Amino acid sequence: MIDIEKEILAMSAEAKDLPETMNMDRIRRRAKKRKRIHTIGVVGKSFAGVLVTLFLALFIAVNSSVAVARAFSDVPVIGTLSRNLVVRSDIKKAMRHNKNLAGVFEEDALIPVEMEDSGTTGQMKCTVDSFYADELALVLCLKLDTKLETSSDSYFYITEIRVIDLNTGEDLYENTFCSMDYFDMVGKFQFTELYWKRPCTDFKVQFNVSDPQADSYDMVPIDSFSFEFHDVEPTPAIHIPLDETITACGLTYHFTEIQAAGSMTKVFYEWPYGENMKFYTSDLYITDQDGNIISDEFQAYGSRMTGYDYMDETTGKKMQCDILPSISYKDPDSITIHISQVFCSSYDPRFLKIDPENKTGTFEGRTFPIEIYDNSATYSDFGAPSMPYYDSLDEKIFVVVPYEDDMPEFNGTICLLAGEGPNCDGNTFPTTMIDGKEYLVIEYYKYTYDLDGCYYFVQEDDSEFLRANESFDVDI
Repeated sequence: MIDIEKEILAMSAEAKDLPETMNMDRIRRRAKKRKRIHTIGVVGKSFAGVLVTLFLALFIAVNSSVAVARAFSDVPVIGTLSRNLVVRSDIKKAMRHNKNLAGVFEEDALIPVEMEDSGTTGQMKCTVDSFYADELALVLCLKLDTKLETSSDSYFYITEIRVIDLNTGEDLYENTFCSMDYFDMVGKFQFTELYWKRPCTDFKVQFNVSDPQADSYDMVPIDSFSFEFHDVEPTPAIHIPLDETITACGLTYHFTEIQAAGSMTKVFYEWPYGENMKFYTSDLYITDQDGNIISDEFQAYGSRMTGYDYMDETTGKKMQCDILPSISYKDPDSITIHISQVFCSSYDPRFLKIDPENKTGTFEGRTFPIEIYDNSATYSDFGAPSMPYYDSLDEKIFVVVPYEDDMPEFNGTICLLAGEGPNCDGNTFPTTMIDGKEYLVIEYYKYTYDLDGCYYFVQEDDSEFLRANESFDVDI
């Protein structure tokens, strides 16, 4: 309360020259006015404090939960404010490991679910904060909480992944194209991308969290998790058919299609071929109509593959698919696909043909008898240098071939009938002396013969990266 008497004393100096009645009336009016101003000031400060408190509460709420942020987003005024407040520093940190998903985040395409599963053993808890689904992939924002530590001082791996169609029971997870992801840090959000064979509206995601063993490559399951999703509407991908053939570093490329969605861009082309050339992989990037790079290196989390090869069941041709960051949010009018470098090698066109059924070898038109030994043999049995790794392999065959001076140092297999380049592990097959004559000792898998039942061996040079500067334009 305002003390009227103190106000009177404060204004007494102004009242000395006024009549007594008029003086007291003025004093009372000014005192009441100051009281009103003070009261308004107190209320104003209190209201401002409430607004600050609400602002902070809203800031904390929308940044701790996607669901809260999305719930506020449709509320007038508050919705606009909440969208401006969404920082999600934990999600942004996760994005640093997978920057190709930045468009999904910026376009507010993540769907909040905030599902938790304590697993089958109760030793871990896994949270799905949000997800995104399109025609090409299912993206999950995950967090693992546990007090356990890995036995190998490594990471906990996501293994035995399944994406089950709840209506048909079909497993939609395309494990051919994916390698294992891992939890980089316990208690932190991360994104994992699950490529699927086709999009689905009602599905269940199952996976194990496994501990890699220090003394082996074995993954020991620690816990299992399961999450169900219903009424999901995956975003369609953009399909752009291509029929473009270009040559780079002596290899011929035939591009057939581009698929672009929020999660990624896929560029398909037939397996490149060239005379006595072996293709391994290419580096591609995409620019827009103004020459700006809008898609280059795919920055995937964990050990995600950035490309794969497969056999097209319709054409019977071997295909390559390169995976690049999404261009769908860039909305270009046209794009240019560039080949910046090619990882490849060359090989000696002369080959050694091994016919195990007739026990003959053929080189440069000459045919000679060979000896074949089963998988119980080792290199040392033939007087050749010991190779413990190869000696330990099952289902292998050893071939002893008379070695001639004009033969190259064979170090790889080649599938001639399928038109593929050699498969070389970098180790040259050794030779050995038997009764004063030099013989070539070759080890190979029993089930890797060519389409005619024979085996073919060549000499491949060291693979290397070759610079390229080839490109072609595509209208969107």
